[in-house]
Amino acid sequence: MPKYVWIGNGDQKTRIDLAPLAYKEGGQGTVYLSGLFPIEMINTCIKVINKPEDFAVQMEAITKMLEHPAQPYERAKHAAAVPLELVWDENKKAIGYTMEELRSWHGFHELTTVEGSESTEVDLRAAGLLLAALSRAIRTIHGQGFVIGDLNPSNVLFKHIPLRYFDPPDASIEHSTVEFQVRVIDVDSWSIHRPDLGIEYSSHVLDRGVIYHPDIIQADKEGKPWPHFTPDHDWWAFACICWWVLTKHDPYQWGKHEAIKNKEKRILKNLTANSAVAVRLGFISGSAVQALGPKLRFYLDRCLKGKEKRPFPTKMLEDFADNLRTCACGFTAHASAVICPKCAQLL
Repeated sequence: MPKYVWIGNGDQKTRIDLAPLAYKEGGQGTVYLSGLFPIEMINTCIKVINKPEDFAVQMEAITKMLEHPAQPYERAKHAAAVPLELVWDENKKAIGYTMEELRSWHGFHELTTVEGSESTEVDLRAAGLLLAALSRAIRTIHGQGFVIGDLNPSNVLFKHIPLRYFDPPDASIEHSTVEFQVRVIDVDSWSIHRPDLGIEYSSHVLDRGVIYHPDIIQADKEGKPWPHFTPDHDWWAFACICWWVLTKHDPYQWGKHEAIKNKEKRILKNLTANSAVAVRLGFISGSAVQALGPKLRFYLDRCLKGKEKRPFPTKMLEDFADNLRTCACGFTAHASAVICPKCAQLL
């Protein structure tokens, strides 16, 4: 790894020594955190690709995007930790980029367990609103010509934004509420489809241990190259994340310690958790699945089975969050479930 890097374009480059900086190792790069950066780089971090020679085409696409006068990343900046400036080595070779530092943010992977949701103070209603925010972010990203590909709970971050406001009829009464911001990270694994700018890059990066699309499994089984990722892959992964965050169970993993090959077989056969509620999952996650209510549950099931291939209807998640009921037993479920799936009382 280099001892120092240069940041910026043209003659306006800033030298940054990497040795004294705190850092985090990632799959394909190292992220250096701020602390000793110039004042203009506060809340910025540096990502350096560990083996830039292996990602030459990828870095070339990112370089074109950053140097293009149209600034294509700009409109996705509020949905993702996009590249801000290029990072160069001493030989003037692009080896990474700077991005917004999100050190104090939480990861969606925390929300896939009951303990994580409780520690981040995200209840079922908040989870629905967070997923709606992620759905809007994905739409924004796709609208700018990007495909995420590696969409999984570890690559989505969020934070709470406390808000105060006054009730218009009586401006003396102050209320407080919480909104959420989300950011998709690992942008360097995105595919870029901007033929209008002369930039085309198709990524094959995917964290197969977390979100493993059926197309990828089938290609592996047949010994074929992985297909290029499309928006459909992102929406399938989004449905997986929704199920996982709302029920605290992987939609295909029926047991915590099962072999990955069992999960792969279920994905190919469309055996989702919804298919198994009355059979094998009743004693594990049946109540949590039923709590989604029939409309959201069946729509997510159709997405997971590949029967819905279009942008997810964000309003469905917002309506879900706005129509939750808590039973006398303390269990929360969507009103359309009618009967509490835990104690069988009317909601």
